[in-house]
Amino acid sequence: MAILRVSDSPLMGEIADVALAALGSAVWSPQDLSMMAWACAGLVCSNGQLLDAILQQAVSRIPTEFSPRFLANTGWAFATLGVQDTPLLKAVASAAIPRITEFQPLELSAMAWSVAQIRFSNVPLNDAISSCAAADIDKFNPQSLSNMAWSLANLEVRDAPLLAAISASATHRLTSFKPREMANTAWALAKCLCTHPPLLSAIAARASACLDQFILMDIANIVWSYATLAVPHWPLFDVIAAESVVRMHECNIQQLGNIAWAFASMVITHQQLQDAIACSAQAMIGEFAAPDLSMMAWACQSMAVCDESLLHAISIAAQQHLDSFEGQEIAVLLWAISCLSEAAARKTRLSPLSAAPAIVDASLSGHALCLVVNALYPVGTAVNIEIWATVEGKWLQFLSGLAAQFGDFAYPIMDESAYLSAMRGTGCFHLGPYYTQGFLGALGIAEAPSDFVEVAS
Repeated sequence: MAILRVSDSPLMGEIADVALAALGSAVWSPQDLSMMAWACAGLVCSNGQLLDAILQQAVSRIPTEFSPRFLANTGWAFATLGVQDTPLLKAVASAAIPRITEFQPLELSAMAWSVAQIRFSNVPLNDAISSCAAADIDKFNPQSLSNMAWSLANLEVRDAPLLAAISASATHRLTSFKPREMANTAWALAKCLCTHPPLLSAIAARASACLDQFILMDIANIVWSYATLAVPHWPLFDVIAAESVVRMHECNIQQLGNIAWAFASMVITHQQLQDAIACSAQAMIGEFAAPDLSMMAWACQSMAVCDESLLHAISIAAQQHLDSFEGQEIAVLLWAISCLSEAAARKTRLSPLSAAPAIVDASLSGHALCLVVNALYPVGTAVNIEIWATVEGKWLQFLSGLAAQFGDFAYPIMDESAYLSAMRGTGCFHLGPYYTQGFLGALGIAEAPSDFVEVAS
């Protein structure tokens, strides 16, 4: 049944009852234990009593009786079912480490996938798997290569040599990769901030040619990956844009967010895609959490999407989540709404949002404070007087200290290292359109060229 992926709940229930009785009256072999666990995972059978019975017999015998294959199968099974049993994990790890060179590539990648799936942190085991995998990487099939890369990324292990070896091997065999394997490999490189131009070019070319075979989740992950790594493979983005327009109705919130973020991050204008994103976002807006609202507003601003109905929906939805916004999230949201909204609507939208606790408690600083004060400046009279006085007062105090700090430097700059360090220490990327000229005046620059002020703000 597990091999055929045949799900029959009544029959599986009867099998579980028989297996549970047999486990209670006899000692099963390691093969039988691992195969029963594997079958439960394959059929998504989370019978707690049966799994506990398997664990009870397996844990004490894993260190001495389980072969690499049975270790890998057992680990994979319980990870697939989401069972985070610490004694089992520790037993599997301690048994696997001294025998890691006996693991076949498929077993090794299954072990890596298992610990990554349930985020079990065991540095000696991770190191042993990585060392063994790097030595035999050419023996790994596409699924094993993809799983190994995904595992490193999910555990946030940036093993550059192993990722380079996986990428080189994958590049030569990419024609054998399935869509999910290509998407997972690209995602892993992006999560680890690892670029491998030959592999990324090969994935882009092959994905572009067969994108209709990808499910939407994999499409969203691929475009997110290329945007994260800032890889401008324009033909791939064009194909993904066209395919996404057709299939946008399939999107969930995460997929919609990944696609919107990717095109906004790469500053790609595609009117049909933008319209489709706006339509889908508005349809799902009631399901958005605070980070989703902030990101969508940012994407609209980055792509210059001035959709009044969507902006209105975002601002109304955001009012229901004011307590949930982090400082940077509410700052990005306010700035986007301020930039995109028409003057009359700007007041109506920003005034209630300015009451967010992240703003009221005056904990904002750096770039987040800059965005909020510049967003609210045009509508200062429409905002609660105390809130505005607090926000701008803190910003002006920051600018005063900043002017004093930078006034200590002699121009032209002689010590570039100290100057750049001071700039980074401010936490600001710019001072915004309403305060840049005043700050320059504090530095003794009476009137800077308008194009400089525009870029600087």
